Amino acid sequence: MNINTQKLYLNRLGALHTILAAILVANSSAGRAALKQLVGLLWDLYGPMTPHLPVKVVSYDSPNHVDTGDADLSDAGQTSSPIAEFRNYKDFTVGEIADRAMERSGTHYIARAVSHLPRNLSSAFGCSQDPGFGLGCMVASVPEREQSWRAAILATKDEDRLAECARNGIKVIISRRTPVIDIDNLAGSTGKSAIVPNLLLGHYKAEQIGAELAPMLFGLLSSASVSGDPAAVRNNAAAALLETAFAASPLSGNCVLRTFDGREITYTRGPVLDAIIPVAISSEYQAASSRDQLALRVAFQVLVLLCTPAFLEIQKLVTDARRKAVNQPQDGFPFIWRLGLSRRFCSEELSKAVVLDEARRYLVSKI
Repeated sequence: MNINTQKLYLNRLGALHTILAAILVANSSAGRAALKQLVGLLWDLYGPMTPHLPVKVVSYDSPNHVDTGDADLSDAGQTSSPIAEFRNYKDFTVGEIADRAMERSGTHYIARAVSHLPRNLSSAFGCSQDPGFGLGCMVASVPEREQSWRAAILATKDEDRLAECARNGIKVIISRRTPVIDIDNLAGSTGKSAIVPNLLLGHYKAEQIGAELAPMLFGLLSSASVSGDPAAVRNNAAAALLETAFAASPLSGNCVLRTFDGREITYTRGPVLDAIIPVAISSEYQAASSRDQLALRVAFQVLVLLCTPAFLEIQKLVTDARRKAVNQPQDGFPFIWRLGLSRRFCSEELSKAVVLDEARRYLVSKI
């Protein structure tokens, strides 16, 4: 779908001057590619007003050397004031992660999870797709992530930026809860291990500064993966689906993030995730035929969410799902109800089929 078709479609949907204050969090190189596309689309739609849009982008990804694309968005739209700010953290070796994890009983499980890996390896040398190592890197960078979460949340409420939007004719709708759009490759180690603890940290930081988050996950399933062994990709994607389904359920208050400095971080005011929008090509494993097309598809979904009242529609779905979870708890996790945008821009039936297929394969292999 080219940019002119997209602009025509958005114009038909209307509300082009309605932008949500949002944080876009990319946890994978595929997510980063989608955000690059998104920045370009926003620039094409809004031109010089783009730097003033109340959108903050923070990346919690592996170090640059494991990314397959250029993470520098400073040239997007030929502007010197990009709306995106990416943060990457120091690489860790398996030995460093294991030693820090063994210092406290609450994190011993991380040391056990990486015990099969040579101590001198890092994500630069083959560990980037190991779930245990991905979780260890996430926990090791908690102090830096806290600061990034704080900066990103506060940026959405920056009065000067919002006033500039108003002067440029952009109507800003800020919901009671700040939307967080997380684009994640569920088939990778970060997808399986870091989504839930990272969002727990975000909720924790938001509470400290008097804010609330409304996280929505665009999860790339195994058929939309860009690389990896098919068996490992299926395993990670299915495990990530089950983890995030739990985080979107009424039982999500049982999710705990134990840090290397001895803290236990929880969130009990509601589901950790508000909406799950799976992105799939089919119910069978296949690498995306075009990485650019996959990134464009995800970016366009996010763009429509930002530029139309679609967010209000998702909020209604979330409210309905929460009510159903209370009244009919026997139905289990209501995450299928939380697909939101996928029922408009993807095939709802395909999404359900892929989700169930991924989860069933994983459970059968583990039982």
